[in-house]
Amino acid sequence: MLVVMELPRTRELLPTVIFRVSSPSTNAELRELAAEAAAGGEPLPHGTLLVTDTQTAGRGRLDRGWETPPGRALAAS
Repeated sequence: MLVVMELPRTRELLPTVIFRVSSPSTNAELRELAAEAAAGGEPLPHGTLLVTDTQTAGRGRLDRGWETPPGRALAAS
């Protein structure tokens, strides 16, 4: 499910904020969205933010995996 939020006060810094109910990895998903947008000839705006409250396959330093259980935190890239 894709939800694009209207945030007029932060539009200059974050022109596009995308919320996902669940994402395996916000970083990997944002990279995929950027590649798809670039392939279509219209790149994502600088400062695009992808947020979820349920991340199931996050990767941290040294490639360590981690998860964000539902309702416990927000994961963002």
